[in-house]
Amino acid sequence: MIYSPDSPGGELLKLMAGIDVVHIPYKGTGPAMNDLIGGHVDVMFSGISSARPHIEAGTLRALAVTGGKRSPALPDCRPSRRPAWAASPHRPTGACSRPPAPRSRSSSA
Repeated sequence: MIYSPDSPGGELLKLMAGIDVVHIPYKGTGPAMNDLIGGHVDVMFSGISSARPHIEAGTLRALAVTGGKRSPALPDCRPSRRPAWAASPHRPTGACSRPPAPRSRSSSA
């Protein structure tokens, strides 16, 4: 999981869900986003402005926005219903993931 130090999303997820994930530090959003899109990591907490072009292009899928309400920048993405995120004073961030693998087409010949 990738998240920036100024966004507590990753740590909150670990605490609230009781899961153990590895934080992967990166020197910037660009390299982190490349690795997410390339399939080298599974999840990234990112600022909406960084993720939005990739979400709109279909190379990333927005899972949720933190902050307790929908973001005008990602109106189709649901906000997290977790109270800790809803009460967070931090700016909304999008949790993004790679899209699922394409479904295989079966031929009916």
